[in-house]
Amino acid sequence: SPEILTERNDITDVQVSEDGLKVKLTVSDLRQGYVHELNCINLKSKQGDALLHPNGYYTLNKIPGLAE
Repeated sequence: SPEILTERNDITDVQVSEDGLKVKLTVSDLRQGYVHELNCINLKSKQGDALLHPNGYYTLNKIPGLAE
């Protein structure tokens, strides 16, 4: 099916864990019930290696605290 209602979301905050193995992203305007794509093509390890799989997709089924 064709993509519909596409929208770009901004990353508003990035927190890296002390060991450097995890990243917590805060993203603006996430929409419940939509598939969100995270593109990390330019992300590299400390050694300069690219990610093996630089794209991720997530269906945001429910936003905690949001009235239904």
